[in-house]
Amino acid sequence: MNLVLPLLPTGRQLLSAVFIIFKCIGFLPFPFDCYTFTLKSSSTARALLHLPILQCFFFLTIHCMIMSNRVTIFYTGLQILSLNDILKYGTLMSSVFVIFINIGLQRNTHRLVWKKLTLIRRKFRKACDQRLTRHYLSKFCGYLVFSGVLEAQVLYLLFDSPSDIAYWVVIFLLQTFHRLRHLYHMFFIDVLKIYLEQLHNDLVEIRDYMQDLQAQPQNTEQFRKMYARAVDRLLELKSVYGQLWEFGDCINRNFGWSQICNFTSNFVQLSCDLYWLYLSMRVFKVGGYQEVLIVLLPSSSLIVLLLKSAESCLGEAASLQSALLEIPMGNDSTFKKIVYRFGLQMAQQQILLNAHGLFEINYSLLKMVKLQKEISFICLSFSQFCTGITTYMIIFITFSKELSPKRPRAFDWESFCFILLNFGLVTMLVCWIHQNQSLVIFSDTWLGYVVDFSKFIFMIFTYYSLFLECGFQRGVLLKVWNEVEQLQNLFPHPKWALQQWVHLRTVAFFAIYMSWWEITFAYCISKTARSTNFTIAFWVLFLLLHLRQLQILLYTDLLGFCLQVLNTELAWTIELSKGASRYGGRRSDGQICAQLHKLMIGFARAERLLELLNQAFGYSMLIIKLMNNFYILTDTYWIVQGFISGKVLSSLYLEGCLSSKFICLMINLNSNERILSECHRTRVLLHCVHLRWQLRCNHGWQMVQHFLLKAESTRPFAMTALSMFRLDYGTMMQIAFNVTASISLFIQASQ
Repeated sequence: MNLVLPLLPTGRQLLSAVFIIFKCIGFLPFPFDCYTFTLKSSSTARALLHLPILQCFFFLTIHCMIMSNRVTIFYTGLQILSLNDILKYGTLMSSVFVIFINIGLQRNTHRLVWKKLTLIRRKFRKACDQRLTRHYLSKFCGYLVFSGVLEAQVLYLLFDSPSDIAYWVVIFLLQTFHRLRHLYHMFFIDVLKIYLEQLHNDLVEIRDYMQDLQAQPQNTEQFRKMYARAVDRLLELKSVYGQLWEFGDCINRNFGWSQICNFTSNFVQLSCDLYWLYLSMRVFKVGGYQEVLIVLLPSSSLIVLLLKSAESCLGEAASLQSALLEIPMGNDSTFKKIVYRFGLQMAQQQILLNAHGLFEINYSLLKMVKLQKEISFICLSFSQFCTGITTYMIIFITFSKELSPKRPRAFDWESFCFILLNFGLVTMLVCWIHQNQSLVIFSDTWLGYVVDFSKFIFMIFTYYSLFLECGFQRGVLLKVWNEVEQLQNLFPHPKWALQQWVHLRTVAFFAIYMSWWEITFAYCISKTARSTNFTIAFWVLFLLLHLRQLQILLYTDLLGFCLQVLNTELAWTIELSKGASRYGGRRSDGQICAQLHKLMIGFARAERLLELLNQAFGYSMLIIKLMNNFYILTDTYWIVQGFISGKVLSSLYLEGCLSSKFICLMINLNSNERILSECHRTRVLLHCVHLRWQLRCNHGWQMVQHFLLKAESTRPFAMTALSMFRLDYGTMMQIAFNVTASISLFIQASQ
């Protein structure tokens, strides 16, 4: 036995082999040492983007082979079963490509994850690394053996059917990629969990140390040394918690979109397999559904394993507050301030595992399985159709020549002429469509006529209602520009002048993209003059409508940039506080306090600007969400009709036209998410102001405390639609559910 043990690989070697697999698949698109688990210098090693690119070509080749042999691979006995297999394959394959794109776009964030991990490892014992290696390898190897046995059993049961074996091989390759992505994410969750557990143990140790400190007689040299050591240790643990939070935040940003695609494909796969299980139990014999039962186990068990790791990590994070409160402080004001600020940091910087705020990665995610069942019934209800009750429209947007507004004149003839011109042209177009409905509105079927005519009616309503909103909110917009001017004077920055040009470039690119799809569809794809007229007329109206969304984007981008500049100056203030904690005096303390006062004023003005924007564009943002629901639902009708009637090219091209609505909405949602993230970063940076300097400067302590309370007590720092809902990535998820419901609704209505 002693002769065999040296020949076995060590835990570190096994973990290195695991990371070599991850690297070959393309999960590490940068120079990385798989044995020391550290980043290599970019100057000494080239980037590894060729690995994910090669993997993309590999899966693209598989996709082409499958499309050329789709008749023999997919089930062709019943149309619904063929659609079931195609849906499962299509979801898995598309999510693979999206994950690869996300890996390329998030490679800098991924590098930042490893940089944070390198800094954290220096502050913990090597025993943590050994415990992590054993903990993760037991999960990884155990799951590989478990899933390998099950897949071998499935292959044995399908051995007599070549077509089933071909389909199994394809799905197995795709599922292997998704499962390894889950396991790679699980590694970082386990890392965070191990270090949180060690931080909890350190808090318990400092609690015992503080008890020994209180037992020591004061005014002795030993007491002073122990007192200074306890203060230093508490400040160090507070800093470690901040680093662990940043590490967790980087994990969420790196794996956010990947896990959205991964979990979506998992749930689609489980839904399709459950449908096969239902048919097998109803039609076939017992032996017919054994392989389906076995196929369900690997993916479902991995999801449970990942969620269990996440729950364990979150449990360790939740236990830190109780461990902190158990530290005896006595009547010492210094310890009370440190523990209070440490506890406030834990309350405001909670360690969470989520996917861009769309869902939490814990046991609550299992409720999505129940949600899938509910959606199948909701799709049968006409009430879902009524959720998309109206549409959206816009009036013109005029850009000022300078970022700061001009003083309002008694009567602006230039604006009045633009308003009159816009109102007149749109009114003429609407009247022409109404008087010549046979040349524009579809009338071959009653359902098609209802879809197009309702779109026309909702457009009239929203256009004139938004026209009135702009008139009523003119005074609010003047206040908005006044706040922007004040913020520009408060935080002078050379990039203020570039914001307008960046926005104009975005507007130009979007207008070109949308116009290309609409015009080519009208003159190259449409077969009738009525379809061409409809496309061109509504292209003009939609372009005005999207300009309203892009007008809101201008203001949200300005607010996001303002918060970014504020955080940049706050980061500089943090560096000043670090230096002042060692070498500062009254003069440096006064400079830092003055800087904090300036930042508090800027934050208050940014909050005021956000309130004005919500007041000025609240109704518009409500209409924007409703219009996306309604128009995506109505356009889905024509897409479904095209697929049913065999017009595949027309339906696919119409999906391209529909993509402009998604892109415009995502641009707005991304800008709103930027505001949320910058505001949250402000809270994070406030906890990084050096606490030792605050303990020495009482005025600085009070200012940081007031700033923290101000940031905590403020209402959700986000764009809202008349306080009904917040515009973030969750809005896109709700629209996606409504589109899913509309597909079933329109198919039933067509039948």
